[in-house]
Amino acid sequence: PPFVGEPLPAGTRVLHASQAVVQGNSIQCLVDEGGQMVIGDWTDPSASASWDLTLATGQTYAVEIRYGCPREDAGSHYVVGIEGGDELRAQVWNTGMWSSLSPWFMLGRIHVPAGRSHLVVRSLNMAGGGVMHLSAIRLLPV
Repeated sequence: PPFVGEPLPAGTRVLHASQAVVQGNSIQCLVDEGGQMVIGDWTDPSASASWDLTLATGQTYAVEIRYGCPREDAGSHYVVGIEGGDELRAQVWNTGMWSSLSPWFMLGRIHVPAGRSHLVVRSLNMAGGGVMHLSAIRLLPV
């Protein structure tokens, strides 16, 4: 993680699981076995989580994600992106358990346009019994 022990850059946005709107069967915001708020029960590969963003001016952000996933369910592919705009594709890695959250994984950069937009996380495929337990997305201005 690039900012361990350092303050985050001004303008950083952290999109927590509890702030997301979820769509799909079974997917929900829940407290996992470790007492952490996550988006879990993500057993519907067509489900998604989204957050509203409103910016006065467009901004490019480095995108990071934090989640949990056991070895037997790792391997799903997913997309993080702005609806109708930039998107990043990635794969879910083994973090040990659903409740063992990863460090912040850097996914790449996206541009968020001025005005209102939606950041969406959706699955491309599901390798095991669930996609991930999504804790948060972090947007760091570049």
